[in-house]
Amino acid sequence: MKERQNLILKVIVDRYVKKQEPVSSRTLLQEYNLPISSATVRNDMNELEEKGYIEKAYPSAGRTPTPKGYRFFVNWLLELSNMIRQESFQIIESYPMKCFDIDDLLQHTALLLANITDVVGFVIPPQLEEAKFDYVTITSRRPRAVLVVIVTDLGIIKSGIAQLEEYLSIDEINEVTAAINYNFHGMKLEDLRTLAESKDRDGWYNKAVSSILILFGNLLKRKLYRRIYCEGIYNIVKKSERSAPEESLRNLAGLIESIDDAESFSKAIAEVRQGQTGIVASIGDYPLANFRDYAIITADYGRYAGVLGTIGPLWMDYAKAISAISYFAQRLKGAFTAT
Repeated sequence: MKERQNLILKVIVDRYVKKQEPVSSRTLLQEYNLPISSATVRNDMNELEEKGYIEKAYPSAGRTPTPKGYRFFVNWLLELSNMIRQESFQIIESYPMKCFDIDDLLQHTALLLANITDVVGFVIPPQLEEAKFDYVTITSRRPRAVLVVIVTDLGIIKSGIAQLEEYLSIDEINEVTAAINYNFHGMKLEDLRTLAESKDRDGWYNKAVSSILILFGNLLKRKLYRRIYCEGIYNIVKKSERSAPEESLRNLAGLIESIDDAESFSKAIAEVRQGQTGIVASIGDYPLANFRDYAIITADYGRYAGVLGTIGPLWMDYAKAISAISYFAQRLKGAFTAT
């Protein structure tokens, strides 16, 4: 494609993202001061239409980008991705970077992504079954109730009050905690969960250790269930109401249903990314039903297949989405690396 046509296509997509209105050759010349004649613009727009980058609803209408046109625009943005300085400062002020609970951190990230991009922000957590057990703290709170904090190489993955099956003294709890931390340090959580649920015990397991291991297994079984942290659905509702209310809202219902199926959604994200690192865009071609009218921009953020991203209409603000996703991916990667 000619360099001039590249410029015209970028301008068309940029204008449509901002206004959601078909773009005419006159609009391009008046608003963007392109240093070319109106006849040249019209000819280039005709060629872009023939190549499938733009389309028009009827002969006298202006042009709108096609998924292929958006794809070109996003690929160009990926080369220029830089976070807006003002937004960076706002994020840094509200982003936790000390010892953290993974649930809180990822939920907060999804919320910030949604607020900044004005579309849906989501975070798929790392595959915790692959995470390595670091240590656990167990503190007695009341008879048969303990505060458990499980820490892995990714940070705190579980904290809360749990019920013991039988009473253990403070000394017994301390001894069990030390034994678990010594024997299980570096073990994968999935292996630890399997061990905790196993009926075959090695000789060193006493009654107190077995009691704590049963508690461990129950906590890990619930924790290793994969979920998606998602915020900003209302952002899409607002945008849908402004475009094609009835059809868009029907699509939105299907979108929400697909996101709620965390397992299928995560597998589809992995299929789209195909093991790639960095930012990957799916524009109208996501391998699940109900996503034809949406674009999904994702990025990995380090170990154990963690992914974050945004979901928005095909005409969403790609520049802001890519910048925000790139920034948060680096922040999460840094947070997990620092633990």
